[in-house]
Amino acid sequence: MSGLNYRVNFIPAVERTSNSIKIRSATLEQATQELNVIANYTLFLHDNGMMQDYSNVGWVEKLVDGVWKEVDEKGE
Repeated sequence: MSGLNYRVNFIPAVERTSNSIKIRSATLEQATQELNVIANYTLFLHDNGMMQDYSNVGWVEKLVDGVWKEVDEKGE
C-alpha cells in the first residue's frame, strides 16, 4: 500500500457504532472526493427512507511518520 498516504474515515451511524469505513487514497484530492461520495450516498439513503436517519461523521487523515493525523480544512 505504498503511496497511499491519505485515509478516509466515515461512521454512517454514530448512535449505533463507532466502527468506521476506512479507504486509503494516494492524494488529498482523491480522499476528499471519496469522502464526499460516501456522505452524499448516505444522505440519499436517509432522504429516501432506505436507511434510518442517524448522525454520521467523516474525516480525512494523512500518514505522517507512521501515525495517522487528521487533515484540517486547509489540507494540513
